[in-house]
Amino acid sequence: MSKAFVTEVEDRVGTTLPDGFKYIMTHFSPLYLDETKTFEVDWRRIDHEPLSVEEQEDFERTFGIRAFSDEATLRKEISFLLDTPPCVTPKNLIPVATDMSGMYLLMDLSPEKHGTIWAWFPSSDPWGQENNMYIGFMADSYEDFLFNRMQEPPEDW
Repeated sequence: MSKAFVTEVEDRVGTTLPDGFKYIMTHFSPLYLDETKTFEVDWRRIDHEPLSVEEQEDFERTFGIRAFSDEATLRKEISFLLDTPPCVTPKNLIPVATDMSGMYLLMDLSPEKHGTIWAWFPSSDPWGQENNMYIGFMADSYEDFLFNRMQEPPEDW
């Protein structure tokens, strides 16, 4: 990914991207991840209510990560989320990867949580209602996710 593209993305989202993310994307692109690795997600309801037993069973360990590491794909995915009506997608988040189920890995660009990585299942429901009120914390940074959070699948898989 070129430095010019990083500038284009920063201009589009109105803030700077984390330095670690920019370094990885400009030096190791395309980035290929081991799709057999799994990772834990700390799922949360955005209304801060605890997850019910049924909700907890719906959210399992996930796998099959595909990073958006080429400019065309990342541009398309960022445009998809940013151009979708704002009531549907979480605010201040850009896509950085997806898994085999279609779940997005998003990077938070808000000042309070800048660079943190979150999981989100796309929904046509308005943000905060029905099936669009769950977000999962994954890592403190893109580097933390890549180098510390991915793990071998359990033997019972």
